[in-house]
Parts: sequence; structure tokens; C-alpha cells
Amino acid sequence: MLKEKISLLVDSKKEIFCDLSDRIWDHPEIGLEEFYSSEAIIKVLKDEGFTVETGLAGIGTAFKGTWGTGHPAIGFLGEYDALAGMSQKSMSTFQEPVEEGCPGHGCGHNLLGAGALAAAVALKDHLEAEGLPGTVIYFGCPAEETASCKTPMARDGVFNAADIAITWHSADKSRVVTETCLTDCMMVFRFKGKSAHAAAAPHLGRSALDAAELFNVGIQYLREHIPDGCRIQYAYLDVGGQAPNVVQNRAALYYDYRALDNKMSAELRPRIIRVAEGAAHMTETEMECEVTSAMSNYVPNMALSETMGEAMEELGPIGFSKEAYDLADRMTETIPETDIKESAASFREFLESDEAERRAALHLQDEPLPYKAFVKREMASTDVGDVSYVVPTAQCKVTTETFGSQLHSWQVVSQGKSPIAHEGMIYAAKVMALTAAKVIADPDLFEAVISEHRKNIPAYDCPLPEGIIPKVVR
Repeated sequence: MLKEKISLLVDSKKEIFCDLSDRIWDHPEIGLEEFYSSEAIIKVLKDEGFTVETGLAGIGTAFKGTWGTGHPAIGFLGEYDALAGMSQKSMSTFQEPVEEGCPGHGCGHNLLGAGALAAAVALKDHLEAEGLPGTVIYFGCPAEETASCKTPMARDGVFNAADIAITWHSADKSRVVTETCLTDCMMVFRFKGKSAHAAAAPHLGRSALDAAELFNVGIQYLREHIPDGCRIQYAYLDVGGQAPNVVQNRAALYYDYRALDNKMSAELRPRIIRVAEGAAHMTETEMECEVTSAMSNYVPNMALSETMGEAMEELGPIGFSKEAYDLADRMTETIPETDIKESAASFREFLESDEAERRAALHLQDEPLPYKAFVKREMASTDVGDVSYVVPTAQCKVTTETFGSQLHSWQVVSQGKSPIAHEGMIYAAKVMALTAAKVIADPDLFEAVISEHRKNIPAYDCPLPEGIIPKVVR
């Protein structure tokens, strides 16, 4: 059976990918600085017979590895960036940085990059063993957390080489993602004024800090008049210094706004900019605006997602080891009850009440949730959305951490090299590789996936302006 063949192929090389994931965990690098991580993945790609192209879309740590010829061309998306300030010792049950202030893998991207590569290699080995036509492509996608680099890669045609794209994410439960999400755009606003003594000659100054604060106030009023579901948040990058007796001649704000789709995002952007312009006019200061990153809403391909759901159902439970369960019991003691209840709330969407209650009491979610095609929106964002506009895309979440663990937490970093993480990652590779193998084995399914995308996905209007290469703002 196909399931057994794919499982054996993944298992035969699992040590390679668990070691790769651990080495990436050991060398956490923030977005656009993933030099060790990208080179480690590239070496495995080359060792497995892939041809590698680097520097994609003008981004030094973006790359792709290609094996085979013809169609279908299956793309796997890999990530490998870490989070700033998330350093944490492995498998510790209390918060304990390896090195204070340094990065750490609090979103499981060490697993994502290695797991997607395990799937790509297994599919390559399957095609090779069966003498089947097809192309396998691994896309190395940097800076998901901070610069959304899949967006310029999509804009510049990188993903056009694939017919479909498959990816996954670490989580505290396993399921296929069939809901859409929000767009996201990050912008920096800089105000420039004129310094003066705040007591002796305030009339000679023009306060950039006043402009920034008036801008924020204006946004509070704008929020009343934007569509439901949109979000606008901000943080100060520069308040112009710490001397209250000086009129501040500079100030900078980092804005993050989200919308339901690219059209709505494009309509909201100039409204935000006009508020900033108004604040500059009121204070007689100058304003500069810079888009630093952007991403589209995710649009799942339902034919491909359903196939992924079938693959997950065929594979069944992950089959966690005793070591994994023992760690989960210990880690559960560190997780707030509110976080566990929040995570358990989603069970009601998939399961009958008795089964939902049973699952919620488990410290480690071994069984995947049943496939369900949602018509709803997740109030978050991912640059996988831009890939989904270019090619049919499916993604799953797989258990790699104790139930109730919240992404971007020290608990997730702590579990990143654990048996839970390794066993979940290998399972994710099997799900993705089996999904791809099913598409290759069934020409009618492949055509259905492509036809759905052509019918339902509007023309891609990239939310990132032409020529802009995302940057990490600090």
C-alpha cells in the first residue's frame, strides 16, 4: 500500500532529519540571518541529489532544491527562522535561557524546515523507486516571523515552478488547516521635526513626538470606521530621546494592520497614511512612510486539503513513545490552566461533547482531529497565503508539543529537541509525502486540484510593492 511505502521511506532516513532539526535548534537565527540553518538544509538537499539555487527574490537566505522532471511538480515549503529573545534550555520544565536575550525556536521552525525536507526526500525516493515522472521542489523560505519572505518570492515568480504546494506547522494538536486568515502589512512611519528648548523657546520647535502621538490618536478614531475583522496595532521604535526639556526632532512608529483580503488591505493603506499626513500637517513636521513587509490571506485548496485529510486518517495516531508522554506530563505542570482551556475550546468544532472532554484531559494529543472543511477565518496571518494565490496549497498542523503549549512561549522552545518534537515532525513528513504521492498517483485528482484553483482564486495582486525586499525592523 502507498501508506506503508511512504512511511518506510520517511522512517529510513528519520535520523538525518531529526539531527538536522536539532542542529538548527542549536543555532537559532532571526529572519534574514539564517546563514547556518540555510546552509545546513542545502547540504542535505545536495547530499540527496537535489540541484540547489540560492539568493531567490534578492534574499540571501532564500533558496530552492529541485529533483526530477515533468509534472506534477510538487513544492514543499520550509521555514527555519527563530524568534528574538526566546533562548531556552532544552527539555527544562522552568524558564531558563541558554543565553539571556538571544534567539530561540519558539514557533517550531527548526522542525518545519527539517520536516518539509523529510517529506520532499521521501517523495523523491518514492518516484525514483517506482520509476514515476514528476518534479520535487523544496522551497527554503526565510524570515516568516519578521519579514514574510514568501511574499516577495511569490511576487517574483519563485513558486511558479510548482504545480501544488504543501506545508505544515507545529502545534499542540494535529489537523488539516481549511480556514482562511487575515492579510497583514507592516509599515514604519518616521516623523522629522525641529529641536528647541522646551521652556525657553518652545515656539521655535516642531515636535516629531507630538506628530506621532496625534497619529496614534487619529488611528483610534479611524478604527470606528473600518470593516469588521480589520486590525491596527502599533509600537514605538523611537520617541526622540529621554529629555523632557527638549522638543523632540524625531519619532518613529511601527504599524501592523490586517484586513480580510488584499482588496480591503489596499483600500485601508492610504487611509492610514492620510492620518499620518494629517498629524504631520498639524505639527508642521515631515513624515516618511515605508512598507517593510506584507502578506495575503490564506486560501486553502479544498481538493488538496481533503486529500491531506485522507492521508492523516490513513496514517492514524502519531504513536508517541513513553519518553514523549513522560515529558508531556512534566511540561503540563508549567502550562496555565487558562491556556489549556483555550486550546480545548476548539475540540467542540470537531468532536462530540464526550469525546471533546476526553481529548481535553490528555497531556499529549496523539490522535489527529477529523477532517473538516471550514467556512471561517482564523484571526492571524501567514505568508503561506501568498503561495496559495500562486499555486494550489494545503497545510496541516501536527502535534509537536504538550497540549496547551502556546506558540512563541518558552515551553515550545524547551520541547523543540524532545521526543515529542521529533516524533511529531516525522509524522508530519509522512502526511505531506503521502498527500503528494496520492496526487501523483491520481491524474483526475491532480486535475481537480488545478481546476479548483483556476476557478476560485482571483488574480494575484501582491500586497508588497514592486522592488521592495522585506527587512527586519528593530
